[in-house]
Amino acid sequence: MIDQKSNFLIVAGVNKAGTTSLFSYLNQHPDLCGSSIKETCFFLPIRYNETIEPIEKYYQLFTQCKNPAYFMESTPGYFYGGQKLIDSIKQNLGDRVKIVLVFRDPVQRLLSFFKFQKSRLNLEAHITLDEYIKTCHALEKSHIQAQANNHLFGLEGGKYAHYIEPWLKSFNKDIKIIFFEHLKENPKVVLAELSNWLGIDAKPFEHITIEVENKTRNFNNRFMQKAALTINHSFEKFFRNNPNFKKKLRNLYFSFNEKSSSEKFDASILNELNEFYKPYNQNLKQILTANKIENLPDWAM
Repeated sequence: MIDQKSNFLIVAGVNKAGTTSLFSYLNQHPDLCGSSIKETCFFLPIRYNETIEPIEKYYQLFTQCKNPAYFMESTPGYFYGGQKLIDSIKQNLGDRVKIVLVFRDPVQRLLSFFKFQKSRLNLEAHITLDEYIKTCHALEKSHIQAQANNHLFGLEGGKYAHYIEPWLKSFNKDIKIIFFEHLKENPKVVLAELSNWLGIDAKPFEHITIEVENKTRNFNNRFMQKAALTINHSFEKFFRNNPNFKKKLRNLYFSFNEKSSSEKFDASILNELNEFYKPYNQNLKQILTANKIENLPDWAM
C-alpha cells in the first residue's frame, strides 16, 4: 500500500536505450515492484502542457504490490518534459523518489527509433532514413515538442545535453545515469551497481532471466502487424503478469509475420549523423564529468 513513506523508482529516459529490458530485469527483484503497465505515462501530459489525472489513478497501477522497498515504473518520454514535469513528480510523490536515466549512442538510438516507428505503423515503410532526417530538420521548434509529432522526435531525442541539467539539479544524489552499451555488455554488473545505489540486496540479480525486451522486428503483413499491436496494447497488464505466455505468443506471431531482411543505412548518412551529434555529446561529457559521473562510453568521450 502506498503512503507518505513509500519509495519510488522511475526510469525516466530515454527511448530506445534498453529501458524495457532494464524494467524487466529490475522487476524480477523481490524488493522492487513494477507498475502493471510499464510505461504509465502518468506525468507525460505535463510535457505537452496538459494536466494529469488525480494521483489516486497512479496508485491504482501498483495494487498488485505488497509493501516493496520501491514502487517502480518506466516512462522514457519523461526525460524530455523539463522542469515542469520534474516539479509535478516531486509535488505528487514527495522527496522519496529516485530517477534512472539510460543513454545510448544517439546515432544508434536514432536508427532504432526510426525502425521502431515503422514497426508501430507511425511511418510508412517506404520512407528512407535520409527522408526522415530531412523531415525532422524541417520541423519548427514549436512543432518538435508537439505530441502529434512524437514519431518525428528521433533526431531531437539524441540531444541529451539539452535536457539533462534540470534532472541533475533537482535530484542530485537521487539520480543514476547508466549507459545502454554497459547494460548490453554486462547487465548484471549494472544491476549490482543499481542495487548498491538503491540499498537493496544484489544477490537476487545473480539468478534472474536476462533477455532483450522490446526489440524492434520487421514485419511482412501490415494488417497482421496492426492487429498484433492492438492486442498487445489491450492486454498489456495480462502480458506483464504472464511474461512466458507473452514470449510464446510473440514467437508464434513472428514465425508467421517476421521479415528476415533488415534495412541498410548509407555510410555517408551515418557519418553526417556522427558529426551532427558530436557537439551535443561533448557538451554532455562536460556536464556529466562536472557531476562526477565517469566511465563514459566511447561516443561520449
